[in-house]
Amino acid sequence: MHPEPTFHSLIREELAHIVRALSPVETFFHNPELFAAFETLLAHRGLSIRRIAVLGSDPGLDAYSVALTLAAFWRHTPPSFHVLGLLLVDEDVAVARRGVYPAGTLPHPVPQNILPWIARHRNPHIPLVRLRPEIRWRVRFRHLPWPCAIRLREPVDLLWCRGLFSLFVPPLGLRLLEETTRIVRPGGFVITDIDEVASPAVRSIHKWVYQKTTSRSFP
Repeated sequence: MHPEPTFHSLIREELAHIVRALSPVETFFHNPELFAAFETLLAHRGLSIRRIAVLGSDPGLDAYSVALTLAAFWRHTPPSFHVLGLLLVDEDVAVARRGVYPAGTLPHPVPQNILPWIARHRNPHIPLVRLRPEIRWRVRFRHLPWPCAIRLREPVDLLWCRGLFSLFVPPLGLRLLEETTRIVRPGGFVITDIDEVASPAVRSIHKWVYQKTTSRSFP
């Protein structure tokens, strides 16, 4: 028997749908510039980025895009990474775990370096694609009734968050960013689509890429 929804739980649920409407993700690699910044970070610090959290309002597309980028980076060695997709909308979790999406969600043309992890439907007239098991088992999903506190067993090396903090007025967006970076280890990284983050918690090292500077982590 499910508990009765409270005022605050209803507000959080409604906020998730509002954020999705204002910042929709309809394709893999939705923001190419953000992923280019991610690839630049991997080229310089990739060996230290193994645990990633992706906070999003989409049915797993951003989290899988991050995983595909990492798989391409590790293509010459055994993959060694894990991605946690923190999804704001509860119904998106089941969709993301299946890893089946319309073929139109793929970029055109599809980058050659991600093709090994994409499977098309056997019937060419059914426009669906599925992430192969080698990718799906490295990405876990769970519902996050954001903006409540995120609690993880271990800190992550990288927090990816696109299209959330920038929707709020700067003081609130900055406060949410600072609270969310508690899950990042000291010296870890944050990738977000905020151009300038004026916070002592992080320092800018590249456009949209920040490094955590404080030791403030888990409660």
